[in-house]
Amino acid sequence: MNSNLINFFKSPVKILGFIVIILSLILLFGCQFHVPDYYTNKIAADQIAQTVSPNEVSKAVEYLVNKKYFVFNPIFKLWGVCISAFLFALIFKINEFKRLKNIKIFNSKLFVYLWINLIYPIWGFCYTLSYMQDIEKYVYNGSADSFGIPFFDTISILISLGIIYYPCMNLLVFVTYNTKITRWVYNIFWGLAMLAGVLLIIDSRDEIFSCFIPFMYFIYLVWFMLIIYAMGYMKSKKQKVLNQE
Repeated sequence: MNSNLINFFKSPVKILGFIVIILSLILLFGCQFHVPDYYTNKIAADQIAQTVSPNEVSKAVEYLVNKKYFVFNPIFKLWGVCISAFLFALIFKINEFKRLKNIKIFNSKLFVYLWINLIYPIWGFCYTLSYMQDIEKYVYNGSADSFGIPFFDTISILISLGIIYYPCMNLLVFVTYNTKITRWVYNIFWGLAMLAGVLLIIDSRDEIFSCFIPFMYFIYLVWFMLIIYAMGYMKSKKQKVLNQE
């Protein structure tokens, strides 16, 4: 096999960059980089929505749902994932896959503490605006609840979760990096944290693509990598000592 081709498949940056280019061309020629509207004619759909009860809107406008949305929106989501992964590889200098095992910053307690404490409000901001943009893709009967209700509900839920998140995550990081507690004990909680991230991604799979999506995927990528390193931290520490000896 050609050495250039071998080097290509060894490099996440090159692979992801190539995929981003291919997906960009598909989106450019397929929909001119515009996410298709959920309805073929949203004005008509909105007019119909005003003639039926709120519970009947979805069925009444079903024939106006745009099939192209279900073709290109997933491609946009995949494009966002690949851009996030590409930026992740560039920022952390992952020129080869084996580099994933040795990103020193993920073993830095300062980085971990800063990340878990600073990223929550940033993620919450992106999540809220992405969620609001998604519900705005539909049409509603005029007597339905205003958009202010789901907005403030989301903010309230995120604040409530934050009250739980901050003390729990800071305690978990402290136990992981500053105590000799058996690793499997705190790894259970790291596993739950990773599961929460996976569930959030699954929950957003049908959302309309927005500019906030790549930022959220990047946050999830860093989050997952941080968890993987945290779960293996004690082992890595022992291995370093052995290597020095």
